Amino acid sequence: LWQDFKIFQQFKAYSIALVSTEVTQYYKLKCNRKYKAKLVCKNVKQLKKYTKYTFVLEIYEYNLLCISITQQFIEWGSINASF
Repeated sequence: LWQDFKIFQQFKAYSIALVSTEVTQYYKLKCNRKYKAKLVCKNVKQLKKYTKYTFVLEIYEYNLLCISITQQFIEWGSINASF
């Protein structure tokens, strides 16, 4: 799913690893419904040997936030992608 978002496309050529996931569910998703998803890069932090990226995926039905998924990725020896 992440690779379908334009903001995440630049990572196709790099080795990144998922290190944590936090899911907050406000409302259950149901089958055969249309949802809108928004992905944002919330934080980029350069550490000694790697860069840590925090992305938040929010899934909405109409204007109602149903689920928020926060994931952190690390990139070793990174070029520090720009957002």
